[in-house]
Amino acid sequence: MNKLLLLPLFIPFFAYGQEEEGVDVAAERAGNYRTRDERREAGLGTELTDWLTFSGLVEVEHIREVNKFDGDLSDNYDFSTDPSVQAAFDISFLDIFEAELILEYTEDSRDPIMDELIIAADVGNMGFSAGRFYAPFGLYYSHFVTGPLLEFAETRRDILLIDYDILDVVELAAFAFDGESRKLGETKDDVGWGASIDALLIDGRLNVGAGYISNLAESDEEFLREEDNIFRRKVGAWNAYAVYEADTWDVSFEILSALDSFSELDLTEDRPKSWNLEAAYFPSNTFEVAFRYERSKELIDAPEEQYGVAFTWRLPNNISMTAEYLNSDYKKGFVEEDDDSFVRDGNTITLWIATEF
Repeated sequence: MNKLLLLPLFIPFFAYGQEEEGVDVAAERAGNYRTRDERREAGLGTELTDWLTFSGLVEVEHIREVNKFDGDLSDNYDFSTDPSVQAAFDISFLDIFEAELILEYTEDSRDPIMDELIIAADVGNMGFSAGRFYAPFGLYYSHFVTGPLLEFAETRRDILLIDYDILDVVELAAFAFDGESRKLGETKDDVGWGASIDALLIDGRLNVGAGYISNLAESDEEFLREEDNIFRRKVGAWNAYAVYEADTWDVSFEILSALDSFSELDLTEDRPKSWNLEAAYFPSNTFEVAFRYERSKELIDAPEEQYGVAFTWRLPNNISMTAEYLNSDYKKGFVEEDDDSFVRDGNTITLWIATEF
């Protein structure tokens, strides 16, 4: 193993001494974000005017992946480095309205990509949102840089969302979205919908929720891409999650599954399902260590079992860094490469550094 990859593991010991006195450990932890919503809010939030706020996030991710194949004695190495920049603009007007624009810059795009555009209004306990953003289906809570296998259900579309808050404890939501898939024999794209419930219990320490989405083919995974996104029948999905946060540790569990089988796919991969279990310990607001164990079933090109550890620390000048290791075990004869060989297992080391501005 490259000795440089081990260097970040020693940084937490230096970081302990940088903790500010009087800072609540639970209030500010080492990682920048644990959910997509938290990533959207990442940044320092600089007020440019009374009605416009700007936030930024710069990330660089280096991945070293080693895969082993059935019948092949040699390891297959793959290296990649992926820089990205997120720029967020938050506009408030007329007291009840808010607009948020999220732009993403990556190495592969010369021009900024509009990741999300949300126009929202709050009237009493009711909230209304419209625009292009991720459907509120799945929490995908994680302390790791590498997202959980659950993310196969992430769906970004033009969405209309209505939510209702009950005593700042329970939130109910329903949404509809303009799909890009359609039923066989029809000319119009499908209109999808979904619903979710989210609750904060035990003084906000326990977060539980569940959700439903009507058409899993609309997810970013594009299960029916080779069929031109044409389906014989719609396949919905459900999810449920629970997160408990204490002062110096947290634990989370989430499960997500298709409700039916895709008739267009092979029998071995036509009804994807996955669950993720994580636990994290943060002795200070500058360092945390997290553990993951997750499994999947019938999920295309994904390991059957995956587990690992991640070390994250917060450095001066709004910089965060993570070093993580994941071990992946694949179902025999499930994930095939171009040369007709099958992946048996893999090891991935990821180094990530980010700064907020």
